Amino acid sequence: MSEPVKTIFENEEETALEAFPDKPYYETPTTEKELELIERELVIRERQYKLREKEIDNAHEFSVKTMEANVTDREKERNHYQQTLKISYQYIFYLFLILTALISYALYLNKDQFVMELVKALIFLLTGGIGGYSIQKLLPKKDESSKGNSTSKKDDGES
Repeated sequence: MSEPVKTIFENEEETALEAFPDKPYYETPTTEKELELIERELVIRERQYKLREKEIDNAHEFSVKTMEANVTDREKERNHYQQTLKISYQYIFYLFLILTALISYALYLNKDQFVMELVKALIFLLTGGIGGYSIQKLLPKKDESSKGNSTSKKDDGES
């Protein structure tokens, strides 16, 4: 029988190149120092992966807290809008109630001319207010119009 083949581990004095002369260096077994280096690299990679995992967890927690804050902010904004709308409707209702009482009392005292002038003044005020509000909503804001004009001037200059 033939002698058993010696490996690099059985003969520590023999180098990898001497043990395997027919194979390139990158295919030969690694030395103990290289193994230690690889082990250290693996430990460092493991730490890097743990740090990356922690970063991802922190980013996730931050995004969850941000979304919760957005939800509470929107809820508070809706509540504020509803409360403001409720107060506005109450104000309009009480104003209408006072005007109705004033007109009823004037008619009771046979002051028809006063009622006619009051109704005329209310119609002018309401139509003017509604008209001004409508014009404001239809016309673009000054900031938007200045931006629109500057972009159109740029487009005209480039053509």
